[in-house]
Amino acid sequence: MSTDEPRIVRLITGLLLAAVAFVGVAHVAFLPPWEGFDETAHWSYIQELSDTGHAPRYGVDGLSADIAVYPGPMAYGAAPPFEQTGRPTYRSYRLAGAGPIIGTPSRYVGDGGRNWQAQHPPLYYALMAPLYRASHALGWVDHLLVLRLASFAMAFAGLVIGVWATVRFAAPVGRWTGPIMAGWPFLFPQFFPEFARLGNDSLCLLLASCAWAMLLRLLGGQGRWASAAGLGVSLGLGLLTKAFFLPIGAGVAAMLAAHWWMTGRKPAMLAQAALAGGVALALGAWWYVSKHLQTGDLTG
Repeated sequence: MSTDEPRIVRLITGLLLAAVAFVGVAHVAFLPPWEGFDETAHWSYIQELSDTGHAPRYGVDGLSADIAVYPGPMAYGAAPPFEQTGRPTYRSYRLAGAGPIIGTPSRYVGDGGRNWQAQHPPLYYALMAPLYRASHALGWVDHLLVLRLASFAMAFAGLVIGVWATVRFAAPVGRWTGPIMAGWPFLFPQFFPEFARLGNDSLCLLLASCAWAMLLRLLGGQGRWASAAGLGVSLGLGLLTKAFFLPIGAGVAAMLAAHWWMTGRKPAMLAQAALAGGVALALGAWWYVSKHLQTGDLTG
């Protein structure tokens, strides 16, 4: 291997990450309002939390009434259903020579239906609420652009952290691990419609990547107590973002248990794993306990 090769690999990794950022921002800019899947429900959650101070209740609170009076075209999959309203599609809207979409969001009022994303924990929506308040007077298109860019920035930061942590802390790794990971969104391009829209999966990627970085540090014996605490914080915040951090947490616990068993069953390692689990539960368990008490189901 030539002495210049690592530098070339790093350059390729950086260029691929820059390309992911460029394509993601372009996807955000070209995506019409509400075209991202489930965006009406995620946006309604943000608006309700921002305007009322409480998260929506699953099966009780509906989408924002602003969706029904939105002055532009609606995607086929958006609510209210195209078949019921006869609202124009994007193509027919533009072919008819319609002008810019005007108007701004108002204050949350439920539409009498149901918000099918209301079961989620509130962290993502709480983080987006200040941006909602800062941008809601810009007009619909610019308002959604600001929120989507912030959401994509979370996911992109997660990708960068995941690439960096794997190359830095996972040993041994292949020479081209960095470029392969950085180019992952181009190998599996669902990455862009998944994360260049409103949705709590963006924050999930960021927090899962932080947990991955802390886990690799912990398994590598670097900053053990600090890494264990950081792992717990990442998993705990993940639990406050989406319920699939329950199986993620179980997987991390299984990996730590296997590592403890295979490396001599040292008491300090067990204590570090217990610290990570305790911090995660202290941060995130209250949401699931409250949902179980309210609904009889851990996820509500």
